[in-house]
Amino acid sequence: MTNMGLYQKFPAEEPILSDFKNYLINSLQVPNCQQEVDNVSRMLRYIQPSGDKVSLDFLLKHTETRDYLTQLRRAKMGPATILNYIKNMIRFIQYLKTHLDLAAADGQFYKKCQSYIDFLVTLRKPVAKDLSKLTTKTRFYQHVDGLKSLHECQAVLRMAKKDILTIYGKLMDGDQVASDEKTIFRYYCEAILILGHFQRPGMVEGIQTNEWEKRKNAGGKVCLAVTEHKTATMQIAVCALTMEEAAMVDAYYTWIRPHYIRPDVDNQNRLFVSSTGKRIRSAGYDVTRLQTQ
Repeated sequence: MTNMGLYQKFPAEEPILSDFKNYLINSLQVPNCQQEVDNVSRMLRYIQPSGDKVSLDFLLKHTETRDYLTQLRRAKMGPATILNYIKNMIRFIQYLKTHLDLAAADGQFYKKCQSYIDFLVTLRKPVAKDLSKLTTKTRFYQHVDGLKSLHECQAVLRMAKKDILTIYGKLMDGDQVASDEKTIFRYYCEAILILGHFQRPGMVEGIQTNEWEKRKNAGGKVCLAVTEHKTATMQIAVCALTMEEAAMVDAYYTWIRPHYIRPDVDNQNRLFVSSTGKRIRSAGYDVTRLQTQ
């Protein structure tokens, strides 16, 4: 996508995109919306390749819109990713319809917005069909080839444990720990929850510091409950760590995480943060990176 120019965006301070972000956060209660705003910004940048401000003329540029989605396919983006771009753009147009000043300036504004949404819905149908076919194909091969065993899934934990214990020893002794060792240690802690306790990446990304501080000891296990996750909204995610696993996560929390905290960066009190101080974006990718170390 970078080589094809599909990652280019409007400046972050562009007024209409900045207002859209505020709309997502304050009106729709979507705090983690930067990816959605970026997707819209990239799509608009392709449709309008010049200028620092978004022109509403894009509502009439159906050909350019279709071309961008075609370019995403050529860049080997999967149907799920393309559907996200379409969904994000539809929500952006719905946001535009709330601007009474835009409607007052253009008597046909609402009609243009609805026409563009209808066009996006039409483009969405074949992409949704492709996603359905891909899902069916994936499940077929899982049925034929079989899923990985529990032992295979946890191989990365076994292979990494020796190095992780070495880093843990350095932390306990107060020795110098390299930045890459700190990162690997965090990856391992995330892998404990995902591979060792079958938690979804969204649960790991959503753990807050106060939830870790409120963990409970029960029957020789350390029970952790998390409220923000991508499962049933009326349930909390719970897992029971061994004492050793809990000691690893607490070592990260006590000795590594504080080095990454920055007063000018809002990490939303997440337990796991990156070296830049921001909340982690993809625990699943972090586990993959641990495997490739």
